Amino acid sequence: MVEGWVVVELDGYTYHCDKYQFGLDRWRDRRLVARGFLPLRFTRKDVYAHQVVPDVLKAVECWGVSKSATKAAVSLG
Repeated sequence: MVEGWVVVELDGYTYHCDKYQFGLDRWRDRRLVARGFLPLRFTRKDVYAHQVVPDVLKAVECWGVSKSATKAAVSLG
């Protein structure tokens, strides 16, 4: 991960209804990973279920960022 950067994307059917856009998102994910970023994708359902922050925290911890640094970044955002 580059200095603790996480890329959070909210996916919906409006912008992901064709093969081109779907492929473009996969390409963007690969470019982000190649640069050391952690792309995480969520749906509207995830947002309404309040699942985004807990899942981001879990993923960041798995990538080796300390809990205190992660919580500080989340509270600032």
